[in-house]
Amino acid sequence: MAALRFLASVFLLLAAVVLVADLTLARPGTANGVLTSLGQHWQALAPQGMAAAQKSMQAGAFKYAWSFAIRPLLVMPSWLLCLGVGLTFAYVGRRRRKVNVFIN
Repeated sequence: MAALRFLASVFLLLAAVVLVADLTLARPGTANGVLTSLGQHWQALAPQGMAAAQKSMQAGAFKYAWSFAIRPLLVMPSWLLCLGVGLTFAYVGRRRRKVNVFIN
C-alpha cells in the first residue's frame, strides 16, 4: 500500500508540473490555454515507439483496442490523465481503519 501512495504522489506531482508547463505556454491576453495531450507528449518524445505501439495493437488480437480504448486516452490532456491516475492510486492505497469486531 505504501508503494501505491508513493506512485500517487508521483502522478499528482507530474500532473501539477504538466499543468504549470501548459499554462506557461499560454499567450498573455488570450483566453485559450495550450493543453498538451498525452499523445502529443508521446509523439514528441518517441515517435517511433508510438508508431510501433499503434501498429502492433492494430495487427494483433486487439484490433479495435487502439481506436476505442487507447486513442481516447491519448487525446485527453496529460495533466488530467495524470490527476485521475494519481487520485485512483491514492484512493486504492489509502490507510484502512482497523475495526475491532471483538470489542463489547
